Parts: sequence; C-alpha cells; structure tokens
Amino acid sequence: MNPCLAAVNEKLLFARLLAAQLLKSGTDHLAKALCQSVLIQLEMAYRLHLKEIGLNYQLRNAAEVKTVGDLISAMESVQKHPAEAYEMQDLESRTAGWLASMLAARERLDGCPKIGESTEKSAVNDGLISTRQYDPRTEPTEPTVQNVQDWLVRLDELIERHRQTMFEC
Repeated sequence: MNPCLAAVNEKLLFARLLAAQLLKSGTDHLAKALCQSVLIQLEMAYRLHLKEIGLNYQLRNAAEVKTVGDLISAMESVQKHPAEAYEMQDLESRTAGWLASMLAARERLDGCPKIGESTEKSAVNDGLISTRQYDPRTEPTEPTVQNVQDWLVRLDELIERHRQTMFEC
C-alpha cells in the first residue's frame, strides 16, 4: 500500500475538521486562523499527493518530489508521462484558477506583507489620479471561508479522480 495515500487522507480529514469549525467560529481572528490552518493542510495534502502519484508509478525518488515540475521531470526521466501530473501542471499554470490561487495564498502565508512604493506623491505632483495595473498573479488571495471550502472540495475531487484513474491503469 502506498504510504502517502494515508498521509493525504489524513491532511484532507484535518482540513475538513478545521473547515467545519469555521461555521462555529465566533470572531474574525479565529475565522482567519482557521482559514489559514485549512489552507496549510490543503497544501500539505497536495504536496503529498504529488509523492503519492510518483509512488503509484513506482518512481524510485518519489520522496524527493516537492513540486509538480519535480514530478514531471522525474517521471520523464524514466519514460513515464502520467496524465495526472500534466493536469496539475496545467491547473498550476492558470493564474486565475483555483489551484494556482490556493498555492499562491499558501505561499503568501510564509512572508510579510509587501510594502510597495507609493504612487501618491507622483500623482499629486502630476495632477493625475493614481492607478495600478491589475495582475491576478500578484493580487492577494486571502484564505477566506468561501475560498478554503471551495479549495477543499476541488482538491478532494481532483485527488479522488486521480486515484480512480491510477487504480484503473
């Protein structure tokens, strides 16, 4: 039995338990803490699922897989091309998609908020209204109650679909 399967299931269970507590959270701070906790569990489940795929395809260095790029490189080196890995690569590359948003939100939890240069001074001097270009890759995606619940459902569906596909092969 694949040892990562149980670990992925555990992280998904923890995410579900934390998400259930969101409905009972009484304060904004508690809700934010729970949202961040769900997000961390989801990201761990996703990273473990990458290893799970590698092990299902009997990849020797599956334990070293940390990203979907690592998985694809390792699989291609042994002439294997799992559709599951390419699907996740595609989902990660869609900057406005759910997986890219989830991973970006998780990455932002590790850093301090960026303090950008103020355009207010130049706008006042030029007599113009300050504007900024919208870029979905850099826009903050706060792990809100709705976001984490959506990410949980989508990741759960993705993993379940992958497992069914790998089982059939």
